[in-house]
Amino acid sequence: MRARPSPPATPLRRQLITLVVVAVVPMLLFAFVMVALFGRQERRSTEQGLRDGTRALTLAIDRELESSLRGLEALSTSLHLDTGDFPSFYEQLQRAVPTQPRWRAVFLADAAGHVRLVTSEPLAGAPASSIADRDYFKELVSTRKLVFSELILDGGETPIIAMVVPVIRGGELRYALGAALDLNALSRFMVAHSLPDAWTATVLDKNGTVLARSREPELWFGRPGSPALPASGPRIAFTAADDGGVPSYLAHGRAAFADWTVAVSVPRKTVDEPLYRSLGVAIGGGLLLLAGGALLALALGRRVARPIQGLVRAAEALGRGEAITPTSSSIAELTRLGAAIATAGRERERVEEALRISEAQLRAIFTSTLDAIVVADDDGRYVDCNPAAEELFGVPRAQLLGRGVRDFAPADMDCDAAWREFLRKGTARGTFCLVRPDGGERHVEFSATADVMPGRHV
Repeated sequence: MRARPSPPATPLRRQLITLVVVAVVPMLLFAFVMVALFGRQERRSTEQGLRDGTRALTLAIDRELESSLRGLEALSTSLHLDTGDFPSFYEQLQRAVPTQPRWRAVFLADAAGHVRLVTSEPLAGAPASSIADRDYFKELVSTRKLVFSELILDGGETPIIAMVVPVIRGGELRYALGAALDLNALSRFMVAHSLPDAWTATVLDKNGTVLARSREPELWFGRPGSPALPASGPRIAFTAADDGGVPSYLAHGRAAFADWTVAVSVPRKTVDEPLYRSLGVAIGGGLLLLAGGALLALALGRRVARPIQGLVRAAEALGRGEAITPTSSSIAELTRLGAAIATAGRERERVEEALRISEAQLRAIFTSTLDAIVVADDDGRYVDCNPAAEELFGVPRAQLLGRGVRDFAPADMDCDAAWREFLRKGTARGTFCLVRPDGGERHVEFSATADVMPGRHV
């Protein structure tokens, strides 16, 4: 089986930087996710707050309108209207109007639309006027139910809207009794409704025209509202749209009495800016954390690399058998490794010294023994011998080394076969006729052992 190639080595600093990235990036991702979830929760909370605020404001406006309606209905039952006693009814209205803070004035028109009296003007010298051509009066005549007029500028300055109820006697429409509602008072009412500072409440009629607004109402009377608002249904709806050219989140619903749209909005910037700011802080902090971690990894890598390089040099010196230079480090593991290498160096010196002594002893025994000893390689050629072997073979050491068994064997002896058999068995013992170079023969007893060391046979 082929061994898998080892992956390429990478520097310690790069490994440390990778460790920093692996440690920091998940934290950053977690922070981003938490910020996103927080932002989503904030938007949901804002949406719910807008819905609740719109619902409460719609109910409050309905209660205000209902109160005005009940006042007009009570006045429409006056006996003075049955008898046509307008002066008495005028006095009754003068006492009733101050009790209704949303009323600027009350007027009475007959079935033909001719205005018979207005509480804001003297009864005697009131100029003749008619509302017969007004759409709200035509609707009242047709439906004989409560109607609301479109936006009216009283004298060109004060915005009002008329709430008109029919006065019916004997099944016939006798009069139209109306109250001019002060829209400035309605705007002040919305301001007093405890909305947050950044929120804006708006009331629009069924045509989408602004009737009241909690912020800068004088600039908005009669202007069209957001295109998203006139479509409000009976349920509170939520949308993201422009409100006066400002991208906003809006909740809107419908006031049942007047079929008006009530909307509460907040600029998107107010809601989203904290989220974007948090994201910016998270991103900036993450980048700073990554940069700081990378710089710290570089510094730590440099601090660790120096003693490691010293240990590498010490290990190389140990391999070459040279003296080892001690390496110190503030890192405990590297200090222990340096100490281990130093100990290994001392142990190597001790072993080498013992080996030198052992070799010297063996060499002394080898050279001083009276028995002839030769060492042969795998081809049967002598690579070492002692002085007794020089005397036995009759040649000096220099001439004996490099020659083999076959050079000193009788001519009829199959030395190659005998050598192979010896290598196969590992040992041999017996007698041998040794033929010296001078022609003399020596009959010797021998004992041979194969592979006393790899490739060396004695």
